[in-house]
Amino acid sequence: MQVKNTPIKSLVKAGYNPPKRSKAGGSLTQLEKSIEKIGLVYPIAVTKEMEVIDGHRRIAACQKLGWDTIPVIVVSVESRELAYAEVNANNLKLSGNDNLTVYLQNPDAVTKKADRRFESVEEIIGKVLLKQICSRGFSLSTVGIARRACIYVGKGTDDKSFLKRTIAWLIRYRNQHLIRGYMVFQSPPQVLYRAIMKNKDIRVKYTTQ
Repeated sequence: MQVKNTPIKSLVKAGYNPPKRSKAGGSLTQLEKSIEKIGLVYPIAVTKEMEVIDGHRRIAACQKLGWDTIPVIVVSVESRELAYAEVNANNLKLSGNDNLTVYLQNPDAVTKKADRRFESVEEIIGKVLLKQICSRGFSLSTVGIARRACIYVGKGTDDKSFLKRTIAWLIRYRNQHLIRGYMVFQSPPQVLYRAIMKNKDIRVKYTTQ
């Protein structure tokens, strides 16, 4: 495979790539500094149609640096979505929320394993709630915490209505870390149950035995 310099404006970004990953600031600023200092170590992977498979953040950084062209390598793939999914999954480039974002945009662009997991959760809680989890910056770990909370208060996970109520409560009050500690320290389950049922925020004091 040959590396060639290509005008950045000719590259097509994958529509399902989470746009927040390429926003200015934070880690993108660090990437800019790295590229400015040592250059672009890895070329951008694209399809023959010039759709980006791997390298959206590098492109954004190079654009910030004023680059007009960028090294690319054309990869022959049967499915651009599958290639995107495999590259980003194997290199651990996507966070849980990023992966959920991609799934909601295009299920074919996540790995089959991730697709099955997302589909399974969607069947239980519905797409609307799944989108709310995503839009608030959370991942499927929120569903896992909600399930543990349901068991902790004695409701179990078969009550889908209470499970969805718990997830919505966690999203609203951003209580994931707090509830983990609440359960670890075995605080009163009835307090947690009332907070969820009344849709009220919770402030707890951890007690140790």
